[in-house]
Amino acid sequence: MEYQGYLQQESKQRKTVHILVFFSTFFFYFYMGMLAHEKGFWGAEEVYLGEKALLAVRGEPARFENIGLTYPPFPFMLRFLPAYLGLHPYAGAFLSSVSGALTILVLLSSLRKTGISTLIITPVIVNPLFIYTFSSGGSAGLFLLLLSLFTFYFKRFIESKGEDTFAFFISSLILGFSFLIRYEAVFFLMPLIFTLIQDKNRWRVVSKLLIFTFPSLFLSTGWTYINWLYKGDPFHFIHTFGLISFETTLREHKSLFYSFALAIILFPSYLVSLYHVARQPNLLILFLSPLAVALTSTLLLDNMVSTSYFCLLGSVSLIFESNLGSNASRYLLAIALIAGALIGYTLSDRTTWGEERDFIKTLIGTHKDERFKEEKELANYLKSLQGKIFFDDTYDYAVVFFHGDPKSFVLPYQMEFGFYLKAPFFIARYVVVPHPKYRNMINENNPFIFPEQDPNWELVEKIGKWKIFAARYHKD
Repeated sequence: MEYQGYLQQESKQRKTVHILVFFSTFFFYFYMGMLAHEKGFWGAEEVYLGEKALLAVRGEPARFENIGLTYPPFPFMLRFLPAYLGLHPYAGAFLSSVSGALTILVLLSSLRKTGISTLIITPVIVNPLFIYTFSSGGSAGLFLLLLSLFTFYFKRFIESKGEDTFAFFISSLILGFSFLIRYEAVFFLMPLIFTLIQDKNRWRVVSKLLIFTFPSLFLSTGWTYINWLYKGDPFHFIHTFGLISFETTLREHKSLFYSFALAIILFPSYLVSLYHVARQPNLLILFLSPLAVALTSTLLLDNMVSTSYFCLLGSVSLIFESNLGSNASRYLLAIALIAGALIGYTLSDRTTWGEERDFIKTLIGTHKDERFKEEKELANYLKSLQGKIFFDDTYDYAVVFFHGDPKSFVLPYQMEFGFYLKAPFFIARYVVVPHPKYRNMINENNPFIFPEQDPNWELVEKIGKWKIFAARYHKD
């Protein structure tokens, strides 16, 4: 009885610790996100997702397909309610922070219950790339959470020698769901299938493969069906995904290997854990899968994977902490994590992706340029206008995001936009045209508006690269 009471008390203490860790971590990441906003940093993906969510729930008409059906759908869907309530500027940082707090709980649950746990988890929380991932408002935080959960459960399945079917089923569901957040999640299927085909019972191998691949195939098939239903092309999202990229285009393969090398420098803990799992083939495949996926997706999508993607290396190194042979190895892991966090703050100029570099430098006060400054200025000016505004948000989505009311615009998602593209004054009182070097559908179809040679339009304001014109003969 005394022992049972001790276990119950320990369980309550553990729950209390987890609750405290969750809320403290959430508020830390959310504060960092709000601080970055206050200092002028907004993530491009955060703004893009928020703008499309606005179109989906507050557009004219409001409909699901307004998200564009190119980018994975779930990050938009999480923003529908905040967008409907007018809270879209805060949704990205909030969702990223929740993802961060949950990820830290997953990592904490993976660690052995020793006094070293706090020493190991703290440098992960304050690592600048983890702060970027869980505070910048994009989808990377949610993606990292699901992949950490997947690794946690699939590792448990491997270590049970195939007996823990619950862990196997949950890991399969999580991996399938990850496809709706980042398409590259599908690349995890390929290396991990090799861990399932070593069973001598062929029927058991077939059943494992079916269970493992079914969620991914089912959800990806559902997404292709939605694309076919609304766009007439089941693979519309594949053809257009490359047009919406927030990452640096890969110009030279040596940049990819530089990014890998930098990730290892930032997360040397990965090498510490790698040494201890190298003799276990199935665990080794799982351990190396993030590198294989990063390499495959980068080369196939021709995009440079941001260094923040490699936060998964740090996450995986903690999930495999229980495989370390001694406390000495755990102290070495803690030292490696501390070193990686310190290096992250000193190498902010050397990351391969400009946005994470700007985020880190904004927080430490060495980056003074405000992101989307001109877009905010234009949005604030457009709020003062009465009447419809003809606008192309394909690349200037930030303007609609900061304006907050998509019903004030005539935008490309609406049928009227294409119908009146060559004569916008029939439907809109105002038109916003960027400088011709910033080509969009409006200035391509109306080349005389920007140089002020179109008699139908009168210049009323110039902000940054845009000119705002009022229709001379428009009737409401």
